Amino acid sequence: MNNYNDLLNISELFDKLITFNKGINKYVLDETISSFLYYLFPRDLFIRALSLLESNDMFIYVLEKDIRGENKSLTCTDNNNNDNNDNDIQNKLIENFYRHSLHELSFLFRLIVKNQIEFIHDNNTNKKSNNILHWSCSCDEYSSELLKQMDYKENFEEEDDVDIVPSSIKDYLLIEIDDLEKFSTDRFCQLDSFSLSKQRYFKYNKVMCPHLLAYAILLTSNENVLKFFIQQERTVYLLSINNINEWLKLHINIII
Repeated sequence: MNNYNDLLNISELFDKLITFNKGINKYVLDETISSFLYYLFPRDLFIRALSLLESNDMFIYVLEKDIRGENKSLTCTDNNNNDNNDNDIQNKLIENFYRHSLHELSFLFRLIVKNQIEFIHDNNTNKKSNNILHWSCSCDEYSSELLKQMDYKENFEEEDDVDIVPSSIKDYLLIEIDDLEKFSTDRFCQLDSFSLSKQRYFKYNKVMCPHLLAYAILLTSNENVLKFFIQQERTVYLLSINNINEWLKLHINIII
């Protein structure tokens, strides 16, 4: 995995994960794409990510201006929300995730994996804070996998596809593309390069956990995938926060 230009576009595979079945008039998981992704990722990560997406334990919450102009501090767009006006707002919010790169969104968002009951009762036990923008997660598996890569020179000797020893852990874990002709449209594992003339990707085969993969499936694909799990299956929860005080409280009570 040394040149993104030579690889599959994984975010395009995620785009095709959900397909419309005319026979039953609803969206379903594409079995062919699912099978391919199963073999693409190690340690049963894809199956574990799908299990998370179906677990009702994944929360996406965003800080943004109230679309309706009301002073409403929190809108939870979940299983009990059937109001058409609120659904329109939810759809607009979902669409906004895909208008630009995740690094260019006009609102802040945070990703949490947490049991519903624990979330409601504000119990911090077993919560997982996920940052897809920086490809990091607070889970033990991510920490363990990252720790394994710290001795990158020893790991490097086991690789057959490279012949130059990386000068730093950054060079070992990241791919930087500075040739405009080799720029990739893949959004999976893409980091902010802070430059219009460079792309930067995290090498997902080095460090990944099911939480990162699950959120990547949702947010680096297209709106149909996110709507499938939020609106049709109703197993992922989207919360819109319009008040900075509520946003800070969530950081204090959940993130920290």
